[in-house]
Amino acid sequence: MKRFSKLSVVALAVAFFTMAVQAQDSPPAEPKPSNWWTSFSITPYGAVKHPDFGKPIWGGGLELGYQINRTVRLSIGNTIFDQPETKHDEGGWFSGSAIDETEALFRADLIRGGGEGKDRFVGFLIGSGSRDWEREDWAFGVGVGAELRLAKNISLGADSRIRAWMDNDKDLITRGFLSFRF
Repeated sequence: MKRFSKLSVVALAVAFFTMAVQAQDSPPAEPKPSNWWTSFSITPYGAVKHPDFGKPIWGGGLELGYQINRTVRLSIGNTIFDQPETKHDEGGWFSGSAIDETEALFRADLIRGGGEGKDRFVGFLIGSGSRDWEREDWAFGVGVGAELRLAKNISLGADSRIRAWMDNDKDLITRGFLSFRF
C-alpha cells in the first residue's frame, strides 16, 4: 500500500472542505413554478346567523377565493338563508332574491401548526364587507376562524364574525366550510 504524503492528505482535506462549503452556499432548488389558477379555491359552506343576537336563521353558500400570498386570501361569498317570515308554500328558502347576501372577505392567517413545514392547523382573522340584497343594507364585520388541512388541497374549518349593519342591528354569523384548492 502506498503511503500518502502529508501534503497530499492536507490537499485532499482542503478539497473536500471547499466542496462542502460550496454545496452549502449554493442556492436552494427552485420551487416548482405554479400557474395563476393554482391560487384559487372553491369553498361550499353552511351558515347560521343570529340577527340582533337572537333566534338563528340557517343558510348555505359558496365562496370563491384567491390566495395572494402564503398569509393573505381575498374571497367573494354568496349566501342564501331560510326566510322565517315566509311560509314554505310561498317559496321558503327560495322566496325573495336568489342570493340573500354577498360578501367580500379578507382573511389573514396568524397561527400555523403541524410541524415539518406542514401547516395542518391554521388560525386566522377574517374581515368582511357584506351586502344584504333583500333589505338593501350594508355591513362590516370582523371575527376569527380555524382550519384543519386534511390533505394538500382540502381543508375543513369554521369561522365566526360580528357584523355591524348600517340601518339595522348587529348580528353574528358562523360558518362551517369544506375548502378545495387548485
